[in-house]
Amino acid sequence: MIGCYEGGEFTSAAKKFDESSFRGELFKRWKLLDKKGKSGERVLLFGFDGTSSSSSPFKRVAVIGLGKQLQVQNLEGEDLFQYKEAIRNAASAGCQLLRSNGGRKIAVESFGHSQSAAEGAFLGLFKYNKLKTPKPNGDPEPEVEVAPLEQELPVAEAWKKGMTLAGCQNFARTLTDTPANLMTPTVFTEMAQEGLAGLEKVKVIVRDKDWVEQKKMGCLLGVSKGSDEPLKFLEMHYNGDPRGSQPLIFVGKGVTFDSGGISIKPSDGMGLMKGDMGGAAAVTATIRALAQLRVPVNVIGLTPLCENMPSGHATRPGDVLTSMKGLTVEVDNTDAEGRLILADALHYAHEFNPHTVIDVATLTGAITIALGTAAAGVFSSSNKLWNTIASAGDHAGERMWRMPLFPEYKQQIDSQVADLMNTGGRPAGSCTAATFLKEFVSVGEWAHLDIAGVDHESKDRGYLSKGMTGKPVRTLFHIAESYAAANKG
Repeated sequence: MIGCYEGGEFTSAAKKFDESSFRGELFKRWKLLDKKGKSGERVLLFGFDGTSSSSSPFKRVAVIGLGKQLQVQNLEGEDLFQYKEAIRNAASAGCQLLRSNGGRKIAVESFGHSQSAAEGAFLGLFKYNKLKTPKPNGDPEPEVEVAPLEQELPVAEAWKKGMTLAGCQNFARTLTDTPANLMTPTVFTEMAQEGLAGLEKVKVIVRDKDWVEQKKMGCLLGVSKGSDEPLKFLEMHYNGDPRGSQPLIFVGKGVTFDSGGISIKPSDGMGLMKGDMGGAAAVTATIRALAQLRVPVNVIGLTPLCENMPSGHATRPGDVLTSMKGLTVEVDNTDAEGRLILADALHYAHEFNPHTVIDVATLTGAITIALGTAAAGVFSSSNKLWNTIASAGDHAGERMWRMPLFPEYKQQIDSQVADLMNTGGRPAGSCTAATFLKEFVSVGEWAHLDIAGVDHESKDRGYLSKGMTGKPVRTLFHIAESYAAANKG
């Protein structure tokens, strides 16, 4: 796969490749097609046997339009964001084109940013098809090997990083795409243990209901009561900093299926609630990425895992639960369960003396109304932490948008019978949910990421196919990486 700028000129790497492997044959054929190299344009060139290039090992070449040539060193902000996204999309488009035309070993031009090219290639090739029955007399889809076209060491190192991050995001996509009957809290912990097995400086602890009861996590217990599936509390430690610095803690919501409980959801689209553990999946995959790339930082991942189901044992609207912190919570709506299990996990996080706590959750439909599918909502009282998250999101190609935490929202979750109420009504629904979580946080550097609008694609879009996205794994990784860099400095 090689690139072409708008106007029909090959990239410098493509020119070098054409001369060394095809003696200029590629460019001659490209010019005959009268293509312009516009962004998104893609052409497959083949049939090289018997030509002057017959000695080349490459039988098919995808030429991908990159749009206008840019001065990369001058790019920043939105322009840099779009530049990296264009590379991811180009790599994805080329790999998909070559695979669909029989390509099994693919060499990808880095397009000037090898990490982004690798991310686009491996994210674009992902398919969740484990449960499909093979067609009669049909061979299973073969694996595709992908490597960088350029062999320079900086390219190879950046490629490895992008490949690892994409692989870990695909791991999160697998967890969230798996149907809820095959992805219970127990299965989730087993897959997490398998995914983290053998990695240095990683410790995984799986807690059960008895431990949760000992910790007096009444909110987590209350949500899980309606299900026959036992709850789990997954604790993952990555000790990458040998100096024993304070940890960064990621807390991920892990509702493996959310029916809404007694306040049951409408049936339309309820099947997507298999992905209501997207926060837990992203946190688990991030720990995996940090360990695989040996980032020198200490990170703890905490993921409370349960189902939210209606039954004769389920928590009812109007019930009052007592959190681990000791605050009592009136359950106004059992479908506002994510903030309940996060409340106990957030309070527990303080036992590790963290410098920063970030929770990640498919928390509210209201955030989708506010931001659509373009960005995750970020709530934080810390300007410093917000800037770190925004920068990490830009680097990853995952947009973040800051939302308010005004004190007025607290009035909406006041309860007549308890310390708090778990909903604040329809107005500012995502803001009142974040305000509720804030009541269980005492560390100064805290942020809440509401990813309900970005966890799923309803159709193929760029390098992400229809289904669960695995976001924001790469953003969380870059956040942790930025703390590692600051510690080093």
